Amino acid sequence: MKRLVFVALLVALVALPAAAAEFTLGGYIKLDAWWDSTQVSKNLLGVVVRHNDYQAFGGTSNRNHHGRFQATAQSSRFNFTIKGPELWGAKTSGFIEVDFDQQLDTRQTSSHSYVPRLRHAFFRLDWPETQLLMGQYWGMFCNYYPELIQDGPFQGHGQSTQRLAQVRLTQKFLGMFTLAGLVGTPYDPDSTDNIGGTMSPTGTVALWGQRSATPQFQISLDFEKDFYGKAAFYGRPKGFNINVAAGWQRTQYLKGRAAASAYTFGNNNYVGAFNIIQRDDQYLDPWVVQVTAFIPVIPTRTPNLAGTASLTAQFYVGAGLSAFGMARDQDNSYFVYRGNHFWTDPTNGNLFFGPVYERVLHKAYGGYIQAQYYFNNQWYLTYAYGFQKLFDVNNATCVGAPGGYFYATMQDQALMTQEHAIALYYRPITALKFGLQYSYMRTDYLQITTVGSRTTRMGDNHRVEFAGWFYF
Repeated sequence: MKRLVFVALLVALVALPAAAAEFTLGGYIKLDAWWDSTQVSKNLLGVVVRHNDYQAFGGTSNRNHHGRFQATAQSSRFNFTIKGPELWGAKTSGFIEVDFDQQLDTRQTSSHSYVPRLRHAFFRLDWPETQLLMGQYWGMFCNYYPELIQDGPFQGHGQSTQRLAQVRLTQKFLGMFTLAGLVGTPYDPDSTDNIGGTMSPTGTVALWGQRSATPQFQISLDFEKDFYGKAAFYGRPKGFNINVAAGWQRTQYLKGRAAASAYTFGNNNYVGAFNIIQRDDQYLDPWVVQVTAFIPVIPTRTPNLAGTASLTAQFYVGAGLSAFGMARDQDNSYFVYRGNHFWTDPTNGNLFFGPVYERVLHKAYGGYIQAQYYFNNQWYLTYAYGFQKLFDVNNATCVGAPGGYFYATMQDQALMTQEHAIALYYRPITALKFGLQYSYMRTDYLQITTVGSRTTRMGDNHRVEFAGWFYF
């Protein structure tokens, strides 16, 4: 059925030119091939397992920390651009883009098949200084990706990857400023930050859950001007640029309980926390503010990029950052002990007296810096470093003490993730590009653990990756 729907979509798109002024097919074919020193995701998302993970559950086998080679063409994509007639003095157009990167686990079936994934689907009305966009498109924190070989560069390690259904209005003024704002679908994951929440048939909360209470709002102000020349940004000349973006939404975290399913933070090893009670529904506000600067260091005033260099720097700070494509859900929040109180169990109506907890959003900051140099118009080099780190986290261990702090979490929460990457590119013609990259990724966790004879709070990974692109 999925294949029939997909074929029907293609047929419908091909039939559109009869009614549209112009129809264009674009995209690329990409081969990724890489070797990792440990087990991480294809796009280097998330975290690296601890160095003592191989001894988990009393085992002695090397469970995750062993090298592995993989290759895939699933990041290939295609898009359709449809330019329509003018309306109200505006040019109309539509855009649809599909890839096959939904299946992030590259252990393939015998047919080596992947599920098509909708990346973008939007239409626009463009006036000389104003644009109205409706559909699924990037959020406002995604305009300045580091130019690296892995897809989703630095997601969770200093950069956002977010697509959302939205209505966006963009206004240019004074020839160098662009102001944009959007109202978009709120972030509402299928699972909660820590535990999969469910609602009983009577509407009572059986386990912790969450649901959005507002749309997601984003705003962006962009300044760009050619003061002294331009440098390359994804192969095109770009002038000095400063961007400020911010986002906010409200989320309701539902009251509930779970027995023996969370763990306290401590100096060494987790301690099981029984009957974790969130007594009341809570409204919390995920938010983020981000600043980005693109600086031509060795500029040019012609389309010739040979000998040019640029520096891109990005910094953000916020809370509950997974709402904006900047972190994992399980790193979003934790629980703080708020004393012993009476509490009515919503699953059975029984009165309970004991410790109760309040959910708190993790605060974090992060960003990246990228340096790029063009040897000539075919060969260029990129170095990037990105990171994300929690702050204002108290690892106090006064468990159960009135007025003390008792941190509980379902999963191993990361204190800091970071990545270094250096990539060499060769683009002999416009249609072909090749790249070779080395990257180092490290995760430091909030919790120190001792497993067997090994005590650690971190894990790391080395990757060597090759990619080839054919653009059409």
